[in-house]
Amino acid sequence: MIRFMHLSPDAPAVKVTIAGETKILSGVTAYTQSTPFTEYTAKPNTIEVRSLVDDHIIISQTFDVVTTHQYFTVALLGYVHPPNGNINTLSLKVITN
Repeated sequence: MIRFMHLSPDAPAVKVTIAGETKILSGVTAYTQSTPFTEYTAKPNTIEVRSLVDDHIIISQTFDVVTTHQYFTVALLGYVHPPNGNINTLSLKVITN
């Protein structure tokens, strides 16, 4: 099972998909929101965080989440435009629950 958490304060609300899958992880997820856990195929998966405006990919990353019967959270972290002196750029992180 996999879920998504939006933890990037200056990123807009996003849609999250798994490349090659027909179902999406989230239709609209805004800052501080998370999705429910969703089943996924146990294989290397590419998570795509997409713009709601024009569907372009804001950030994507492939994860080797190949273990069945485990729960994972994919977190959107950092800033699209980091404040002065801050080096936390936009990234995705997989957390095993």
